[in-house]
Amino acid sequence: MLRRTAFLALVPLAALTLVAAAATQARAVAPVSKSTLVKIQAQVLIKANPARVWQVLTTTDGLSILTGFKGLEAGKTITKVGDSFNATLWSDSGSAACTFFLAEKEMRVNFEPATGGYLCQNRITIALDPSNGTMLTVLDRYSDDKTETVDKTAATVAAELNAHLDAFRVRVEMP
Repeated sequence: MLRRTAFLALVPLAALTLVAAAATQARAVAPVSKSTLVKIQAQVLIKANPARVWQVLTTTDGLSILTGFKGLEAGKTITKVGDSFNATLWSDSGSAACTFFLAEKEMRVNFEPATGGYLCQNRITIALDPSNGTMLTVLDRYSDDKTETVDKTAATVAAELNAHLDAFRVRVEMP
């Protein structure tokens, strides 16, 4: 009786194994491509208190100055995770969304191009600086699958980030 039960249990198991093997053979292997994660970090000391820096940072206008995301919805404020606005970055249209928000300390914003062609995130932190100002740090992370031009693009992004930091500093320090 025990042998018969064991044998009967093996029949469905064998059938499942055959079905799984057939499904595996029928499935096409998805092509794999490599992409580089580029990380560029820059800082600027702003002669203003953290509350003032945060006030400017959390507007689409201020965030656009800092990140280069051109806001198509001027005047919006970012107050929580999930807040988003339509934007462009270089020649790509898409949307930017807040993915992390810790008031007056840190905000992360992702840009999602409409084409879905790459990943892009900015991690922005602010901290009181002992010299009576605020240290603003931006970590720009993005994917780049064009290995032949990744270094040239990274140099362009780094230069733009430094220019954005300077423009943001000027905007915040304006009376």
